[in-house]
Amino acid sequence: MLSEAMEIRYADYRWSEEHPIFFSGDYLGSLESPYGWIGGYEDGTLRYLLPFTTHTKLCHRSILFHYGTLALDPSAPPAGEQEFLDRLIPFLRSAGIDTVVRSPLVGFFARYPEGAAHAPYGNYALDLSQPEEAIWAGMSRNHRRQIRRLQEDGYTVERGMQHLDTACDFVRATMERSGAAAPDKRLLRTMVENLADYAEIFTSFHDGRPVGSIVTLFSRYAAFCIHAGGDHAHLLDFEAIRYFRSIGVRRYDFCGAHLNAPPGSKFDGIRQFKRGFGTTEETGWIWKYSLSRTKGVVRDLYGSLRHAPGDTDAYAWSDR
Repeated sequence: MLSEAMEIRYADYRWSEEHPIFFSGDYLGSLESPYGWIGGYEDGTLRYLLPFTTHTKLCHRSILFHYGTLALDPSAPPAGEQEFLDRLIPFLRSAGIDTVVRSPLVGFFARYPEGAAHAPYGNYALDLSQPEEAIWAGMSRNHRRQIRRLQEDGYTVERGMQHLDTACDFVRATMERSGAAAPDKRLLRTMVENLADYAEIFTSFHDGRPVGSIVTLFSRYAAFCIHAGGDHAHLLDFEAIRYFRSIGVRRYDFCGAHLNAPPGSKFDGIRQFKRGFGTTEETGWIWKYSLSRTKGVVRDLYGSLRHAPGDTDAYAWSDR
């Protein structure tokens, strides 16, 4: 039973660097879709927040949340977030939304609304308040060995937007090889350029030739590695960690990975790579919701035809 205390409505929100970059209007605006924020209010005070974009294809209208629930009061009880998500669904239905689709980057939630299709998910983040020596000691022996070997073999890392095109090409090639839907190069460029003060590209070189890149977005809250391509990500992420720690960013977020991936699978390899940096594994959920059952079936069929096997939405969903 939901209480009468919480009201769900579109939020008037001004982004702060103390919040994740995915809540900023510059980030959401770079996606070239209608965007905004939905909030949960108690006694007129904004308590919970979600950033969104909406997307319309033919007669189907979907909403995509670009981050998990942000509790603006860190001491807010878990039951409050659950109520926020449960009240969110009728609000979206009344707003004419047909489907809630999960974020392709950071759709990690501590909870999911009642009736949602959901799958267990893990997020992997490193505390940058530690001394650099402690960060190094907390990494797996294999990760430390890989980084030392690359350094001894003459691999170097450069930071800078001058390598944006190279990074876009690496990301697209890597995702296409894995069977995932690659990001649109123009949209990725627009995003990075719009967020020039909150975006960094790290590119590795060997004998003067670029061999790999990562794309990061950040605020004081955290730096997020949103895309990676090419080879030798161990060294790239390590240098990114050192840089963001040096400028006072509080954590380095590798984003998520599927928790129930079969051992030895691609998804399991991604998870083990992120854990090897000494990250904290935060467990939770990804979820999606069909508010219009008929339109949801059409949307799922369209998605299965549009995306190749191995896309990031290939999870074992449950509705129980």
